[in-house]
Amino acid sequence: MKTEILSMQNVCIGDEMARFALRDFHLQVYQGEMVNLMGVSGSGKTALYFYFIGEEILREGKVTFNRQIWKEHERFSAIKDIVCLGQKSTLIPNLTIAENLCIITGRRKMKGIIHKKAMNYRVNLLLQQYAPELAPDMLVNELTLVQRHVIELLRAIENEAKMVFIDDAFSSHGQMGVLRILELLRVLKERNIAIIYASRKRDQLTQLAERVIILRQGSTVKTFYVESYNEELCRKWLVGNPVLTGFQRTSYMTNQVVLRASNLIGPSYISNFNLEVHRGEVVGLYDMNNSANIEVTDMLVGNIKAEQGRILLDGKHYAPLTIDDSIAFNVGYIPKDRDRSGVVGSMSFAENLLLPIMLKMSLFTMFKNERVNRYLEKEYLEEMGIKEQDKDKDVSSFDSYVKTNVIFHKWILSKPTLLICEEICEETDITMRNIIYKALEELAKNKSAILITSSNIGELKAICDTIYVMNSYGNGERVKEIQKFEAY
Repeated sequence: MKTEILSMQNVCIGDEMARFALRDFHLQVYQGEMVNLMGVSGSGKTALYFYFIGEEILREGKVTFNRQIWKEHERFSAIKDIVCLGQKSTLIPNLTIAENLCIITGRRKMKGIIHKKAMNYRVNLLLQQYAPELAPDMLVNELTLVQRHVIELLRAIENEAKMVFIDDAFSSHGQMGVLRILELLRVLKERNIAIIYASRKRDQLTQLAERVIILRQGSTVKTFYVESYNEELCRKWLVGNPVLTGFQRTSYMTNQVVLRASNLIGPSYISNFNLEVHRGEVVGLYDMNNSANIEVTDMLVGNIKAEQGRILLDGKHYAPLTIDDSIAFNVGYIPKDRDRSGVVGSMSFAENLLLPIMLKMSLFTMFKNERVNRYLEKEYLEEMGIKEQDKDKDVSSFDSYVKTNVIFHKWILSKPTLLICEEICEETDITMRNIIYKALEELAKNKSAILITSSNIGELKAICDTIYVMNSYGNGERVKEIQKFEAY
C-alpha cells in the first residue's frame, strides 16, 4: 500500500469576502501517484498553486504534507519538498542551468561553499540522461519554453522532491514538447514522486493520472478513476449544466481574396509559402510544434520581418513594421497570451471595446468620448457578464471569461478586414470555447477574414473552412512541404 504524501481536509484558501477561491476542499495524494485536478477557469486550481508556493495562507482547515501539519492562518513552508510549475517560470534567467538546479535550493552546499566542479558534474549526468542537447553552463534565458519546463521538472529529481504541482503550464507546447514532458512525468512517477496536474480539460498528459478530480466553484464535486472515466459525464460535472452539444458552424466564405502572400520566406521556418484568405473565410495554420505557423502570423502583424516575398491586403501592398501598423491597415490581432496582452488591464471594459477604433483615428480625432462609452456599457454590459456596479472597474479585475468576451467583441465592433488569432482554443474549457466559437461565427458572418494558429488539428477542423499543415520538427530545418485541405 502506498504512503499518503498529502492530505487536505475542509480547506479554505483565498479572500473571505469573495467567498474563498477554495472552500471546504478535500484532497488526498499518494507517493508515485498522478492526480489530474480538472476545472474551468475560476474553479480554484490556481489558488492551490499559490498556496503551495507560499503566497496564500490557509484560511480554514488542515493540511498534512510529508507528516508535517499546517493549521488555520499558517503559511505553507515545505517549499523545498515541492516543485511548482505555473504560467510564470520559477527559474532565474541570468543564471546557468547548473546554478538553477543546485544553488537556488542549497541542496549541494558543503559548509557554505559551493563546489562548482562537483555541481557541474552532477548536473551533466542528469542532462545527459534527460536533456542531452543542453549543457550545465548554458544560461536559462537561452532555452526554449519546453526546455525551461524540462529543467524545472529535473529540479524535482535533483532535489529529491516529494511532490510536483503543475498549474496548466504545458498547454502551449506543440506535440513534440508534450511527448517530451510526458516521458519526464513518467520518470517522476517511477521515482515515487507524487504529481498534481491542474488543467482545464483532459489532455495527452493526463493519461498518466490514476484519478481525475473535478473542481467546480472552489470545491471537489466528482472523482473519476481511470477505469471509469467518462468524457461526456466529465463535461457535465465541469460546468454543472447539461453537456453542451457539438458546435454547428456555417461557412461564410466568399470568392473575394482579402489576403494574398506569395513566395514568403521567414527568418527560421517558412520558405516559399503561398497563402490566400477570402472574405468571411476561417483559415487554420497547423504546426504540431507551434513554430512555422507562429512565424507566419508574426510576419503578418509586424512582429518580425519577412526575408522575401510579397503580401497584398485587399489588393494593396502590405508590410507592417509593428502591431500598430497592422491595426492601421484594419488587421486585428489576438495573441496567445490574450488575458495579458489582448486587453489593457487598467482600462474599463467599454474603453477596451473602443480601443481598436481609437488606434485607427488620427491624433486630432483620438479622444475619450463619454457618450460612446455609456452606449457601449448599456449595449454590452449583460452580454459581457458584468454587473452594473462593476462597469467602471479595470478589466484586470475580471475573470478570463469576461476578458475573452471583451477581447473578441472589441474586434467585432471594429470589423477588421483580417483577424489573426494565435492558439485561441488552448488553455480553454467548454464554456470558454463556446464564447470563442460564437465570436468567430459573428466575425465571419460580418465578412472578416480570420487566420488561426494551433498545434491541435482537431480544434481547427471544428472551426475552419481551410487548413494549411506546416509541421516543423525542431531540427533547425525549414518546413519542406506545406499541405492545404478543405476542412468544412
